[in-house]
Amino acid sequence: MESTLTISENLSDFWKYGPWAAALLSIIFTLIFWNITNVLWVGIFRLTAFICFSFVIFGLLKRINGPLQLNISYNPQYLFIEYTKKGQTIHKEKIERSAIRTFTVTQKSTFINQLTQTAQQETLRIHFQDGEHPLPLFQFDGRTLFFDPDSIAQTDHFLQNLITNNL
Repeated sequence: MESTLTISENLSDFWKYGPWAAALLSIIFTLIFWNITNVLWVGIFRLTAFICFSFVIFGLLKRINGPLQLNISYNPQYLFIEYTKKGQTIHKEKIERSAIRTFTVTQKSTFINQLTQTAQQETLRIHFQDGEHPLPLFQFDGRTLFFDPDSIAQTDHFLQNLITNNL
């Protein structure tokens, strides 16, 4: 018997509006350094304009890529996690069910999230039978993926069924 669940990564609103704000700042700093005659201040504003412009490029590339979708499934022996982007599978993971002890939900807690009172983002950590420290279950390209609380609650319930059926 194989069961499947699909969830989508939660991207921050920062990536929607940040590049446009940086583009505006880049234009402002460019206009300032064009109209200043002091060499020191020209260099400072030129560097600041370049930093803002590079953030525009990286921010727009992040938005173009879009969020990852995860397909989580299991069979009697393995837990499968498949990472897809725009309908194309880009990475697959296979974890032995017998190696899994428990799953725990953790929240992303950063100073900026607390300051702006943005929506909570959560992820799951996996505890293995032979390990002491939990590891993030959803990682891609060296970064931990975060999701909205409803998706994580649904995923946690799905994976708790996996543990109870494993016993």
